Amino acid sequence: MAVSHRQAVLLAATGPVPPPAPQSPPRSRHLWLCIGLPQLAVEAAGMEATAAVAIIDGEARQCRVHATNALAREHGVRNGMDLNAAYALCPAL
Repeated sequence: MAVSHRQAVLLAATGPVPPPAPQSPPRSRHLWLCIGLPQLAVEAAGMEATAAVAIIDGEARQCRVHATNALAREHGVRNGMDLNAAYALCPAL
């Protein structure tokens, strides 16, 4: 293919044409969101804040504390704690 005088002048002025950019992988249209709402279970239970409250998860001997209010936390009750340990720290649960 022959290059015209005008094309030759443009090539000389601008330099060689850079190679095309590499193809990037297609972007996913999915977005992920992780939300931690540790107090939602306690607030949804509608318990009064005047007593120590713990939301329990599990069956029989596998019960664990799922969420607590501020009063229970003041007694040392923590999420993931065994139910018997929680009762030992705060018998009023």
